[in-house]
Amino acid sequence: MLKANKNYGQKFYHGNPFGLNHIGDGWRLCDVEHGGTLRPAEVGEFSKKMLMFGNCWIKGRPWTHPDAIPSTTRWFYWDNPQLPHLLYQGIWNPNGYKNWCRIVEGNNATQTATPIRTGQTGSARINRQLAEVTNGEITHWEQIVGDRHDCRLRGDVVMLCPPSGPVFEHYYKTTKGLWIQRWRRTLEDRGYTIVIRDKPIREKREQHQNRLYQQLQKKQIAFTVSIHSVSAIESILAGVPAVVEGRHPADNIGTPMQKFIETGEINTPTVQEQNIWIERLLMDTFHKTECYDGSWYNGEKHGR
Repeated sequence: MLKANKNYGQKFYHGNPFGLNHIGDGWRLCDVEHGGTLRPAEVGEFSKKMLMFGNCWIKGRPWTHPDAIPSTTRWFYWDNPQLPHLLYQGIWNPNGYKNWCRIVEGNNATQTATPIRTGQTGSARINRQLAEVTNGEITHWEQIVGDRHDCRLRGDVVMLCPPSGPVFEHYYKTTKGLWIQRWRRTLEDRGYTIVIRDKPIREKREQHQNRLYQQLQKKQIAFTVSIHSVSAIESILAGVPAVVEGRHPADNIGTPMQKFIETGEINTPTVQEQNIWIERLLMDTFHKTECYDGSWYNGEKHGR
């Protein structure tokens, strides 16, 4: 039985090194000592099935840009869930543990074109997990998100939500400062005022008073701008439209940067439109126990 106060993300359960790994013959995403077949890849070494585990530069390991992975390699990306509320502190996660994650095929974030595997399920599975860890007090993912509203524009203040500096350097060959400068010029030329939300360290980010949706409501933000970030999803679920660029999980409920620059138009998805896309994101969302037993792949547990 899943427990809310148990830290399933500890390396004790998987032994995986950050970076690019060979998956091997099975689907249990842990190393041989923990019953899986994962083993770290050398730089430039590729195989038929691979897993990119987080942003490995954090741990000082060699990094491979996804564009450098050959088309003959079927690869998956493991990082925090695209519904960030799962990592909030609450009855479903009292200590804010990283007990859920995303595993996306062929990209850092789920896209319309991301493959859907036979046996892959979404909200019904996540809802069962939430019910299990809360003894039935939470039975639907919407209960951990809070009040829901159709997106609408409010005022003329825009919040920039940049990720950490290394994301800009590794993925986009630019800097956080240059990105902020570019958007400041673009938005101020259109009559907007900007505020910047620097990404807090995770311990502060998950504290109740530091959550993004609270800042959006408090400051009456018109829309957010982000790159390579699940903050776009958090923004949209709070009723605040999001302009997006880079590798992001907002798909067509966000506003592509180029559309905004060319037309000034902002997508304002309804709650129904948001829910349709969240269902797809939850298909790539897993409790970490599913990663360790292999059931993340098609719903079936795999032997040692």
